Amino acid sequence: MTRKEFAAFIAPCVVLTATLLVAPVIYTVYLSFHHLSFGGHPQFVGWTNYQVLLGDDQVRGALIFTLAFVLLSLPVHTILGLALALMLERVGDRLRGLLISAYAMPFIVTPVVGTLVFSWLFKDFWGIVPYLLDKVNVHILWFAQPWAAQTMVILWGIWWTFGFNVMVLYAGLQTLPDDHVRAAVVDGASYWQRLRYIILPHLMPFVLLISLFNVIDGFRVFDSIWVMTKGGPGTATESIGYLTYRVSFVLRQLGKGSALAVLSIVGTFLLISPLLVARFRGQERD
Repeated sequence: MTRKEFAAFIAPCVVLTATLLVAPVIYTVYLSFHHLSFGGHPQFVGWTNYQVLLGDDQVRGALIFTLAFVLLSLPVHTILGLALALMLERVGDRLRGLLISAYAMPFIVTPVVGTLVFSWLFKDFWGIVPYLLDKVNVHILWFAQPWAAQTMVILWGIWWTFGFNVMVLYAGLQTLPDDHVRAAVVDGASYWQRLRYIILPHLMPFVLLISLFNVIDGFRVFDSIWVMTKGGPGTATESIGYLTYRVSFVLRQLGKGSALAVLSIVGTFLLISPLLVARFRGQERD
């Protein structure tokens, strides 16, 4: 293939990517330096939007909750996904197929439907979780108490994500060379020794990959919070994504909402940078 043929081949993809991704980002950065409301004209205000947002307690609260959502749920559903992927290796084929179908269900169903079903588990008076807790004299108003609502959203994040982790890590286990495992067994290595020195190092690139996706998904979570709590009670479960929506389309402050979106992009990039560096270093060693 000549260079001209290659350029003609990829040109539609480049144009489509530039139209749907690059251009909106550039326009969002442009709007972030302006004051704009629906029906109005952009008025240049410089760094004012960023200064206001960085000094806003509500923005800090949304950032703290978003970071808590990502950093608390990430290790839990990663470890859970790893444990279940290892379990799939040790069960029969029929049971394995049934379990894989069950694990995949949370991220196969429509997110809104899945979120509704999950939130119904915590509904007062008729949810299964309050019913079971009442049996041991524990009474929690999951949608009225800030800490309870935040816990529920974090539990949803674990439930929604662990199935994807299981699928990726189980696929990674299928690429593990049998010769290494057999050699370790011949040398008398126990299962935990094989897990520590052979299986886990082999799965580290896959763990970095799912961590990368999960951090990105955690920072852009919006629809499920809107369905479950609408950011409440008060602003206890407002994520950066939900706050961006509320500032832009409820308060109709498009300039400030654009600045918040830019800050979200920068924050996400800073958070995933160590994962990207570790991933690329791993590829270089391979």
